[in-house]
Amino acid sequence: MLTAGWGHAGKGGAVMPGRGRIVMRAYAPDEAPAQAEAALLGAHTNDVFLNQDAYWRSIPETVWSFTIGGYQVLKKFLSYREQPLLGRTLTSVEVRYVRDVARRLAALRLMAPELDANYRACAAAHRRLDEAADTSRIAATST
Repeated sequence: MLTAGWGHAGKGGAVMPGRGRIVMRAYAPDEAPAQAEAALLGAHTNDVFLNQDAYWRSIPETVWSFTIGGYQVLKKFLSYREQPLLGRTLTSVEVRYVRDVARRLAALRLMAPELDANYRACAAAHRRLDEAADTSRIAATST
């Protein structure tokens, strides 16, 4: 049952995000990422609550704050699934889905340096192709 205050009904039935319940803390020794990973996942982790008793343990700070289109991915998902809004409790599939999305976002954070390097290499190669095409056009028009 999701009742930690992640979302509520606003004007016209619009879902408004809530504060929810999140506890930021230091990593426990058995959770601590390797030094290289810690720089990408953040210095702290979070316990994200579904209700008074149940929570997802150790969601790294950069995973929790990960945004797409300006929205925090996990928080947005939870805001639409508060029991009063959804009219039912979360299914075990939905609870596992949050866990799985958090794992995927963590993987993206860990791949970020390699993805950025690949992007820069592709962008540089594309610029070289554009420059070569511009040079060819200039040579063709000046003859």
